Amino acid sequence: MAKCSKLGEIIPKTMEQRFKSLSLFEFQERFSNAGDCLIYLADENWGNGFVCR
Repeated sequence: MAKCSKLGEIIPKTMEQRFKSLSLFEFQERFSNAGDCLIYLADENWGNGFVCR
């Protein structure tokens, strides 16, 4: 299983609590590599698109 170690440092506790209900198998399926983690985080941060200010 690929770990999102550096990304894990920026994930807030609420995110940890959100996935606490997943089994290890479910978590590994959802985040099987670092790319899956990046896609998830990008969607969380910029789900409505990125806007330059």
